Amino acid sequence: MDAFFPKLNESILEKEYLSRLKVRALLVLAEVTRDQDNRTAIEKIDDFLFGEYLPKTFGGSDGLEIRSKNTFEDTCSVLESKGYSNPKQLTYYQFLRKLEFIKSQYSKKKATIK
Repeated sequence: MDAFFPKLNESILEKEYLSRLKVRALLVLAEVTRDQDNRTAIEKIDDFLFGEYLPKTFGGSDGLEIRSKNTFEDTCSVLESKGYSNPKQLTYYQFLRKLEFIKSQYSKKKATIK
């Protein structure tokens, strides 16, 4: 999705995180398929990955699950207010594309006001 939505992945830390996650997956795969011992390299990557992001509370009224659902519902409401019917039926690509379009329209409108 980076090709379609590059702005979703602009953080340098996020890129580093995803890069190391990919390397970790390849190391684990090499352990399984080639019987290599990559434990030390995997542990170094794990230390980085788990050190960068604090654990989040998933359950409860202020948990990640509820906040994510609320954010999704709010976003659907914005799409509906802009004339897109049934945003919950859109594919992931269509959903993000419509959000990007609304953002670009807002940015253009904001620039003309200045």
